[in-house]
Amino acid sequence: MEYTHVPENMSETAEDNLEEERSGFGQQLLEGFKILVLEDAPDTRAVVRRWLERAGAMVQTVESAQDAWDYLSHTVPSLIISDIAMPGQDGISFVRELRTQKMADLKAIPALALTAFDDRSVQTLALGAGFQDYLLKPITSRDLVFAVLKLSVPPAGATTH
Repeated sequence: MEYTHVPENMSETAEDNLEEERSGFGQQLLEGFKILVLEDAPDTRAVVRRWLERAGAMVQTVESAQDAWDYLSHTVPSLIISDIAMPGQDGISFVRELRTQKMADLKAIPALALTAFDDRSVQTLALGAGFQDYLLKPITSRDLVFAVLKLSVPPAGATTH
């Protein structure tokens, strides 16, 4: 399959994100959420982590599907955010395999695709593999927090605003 690649430069939305940081957008909206971020690009991993933590989430980041499987062997997160194109097992095959797990808790984890591939066929493939939603990079922290809220049931005891 041929992909149309959009640059991953998360700083393209730097002005929007700076304004969101100044306004305090998202603070504690994700309190109690446990989120696994599977992303091979270190800069993107760090930015996504910062945005989610600023919103109150507990975040575990990993750079490969194997690291994600290791984490899932002992922890069930509220949500998985995964890049699609990665070396080794890509995000689509990772989520497809996740949906075949025998353990119902793993099988049912909501998954959000985060990718730089701007191609309708890739989006269709991702949703068909078991992702519930798809965000195209570059994104803003607001896009990310709203996507997480849309896909997740607040954890027991979480504060709702």
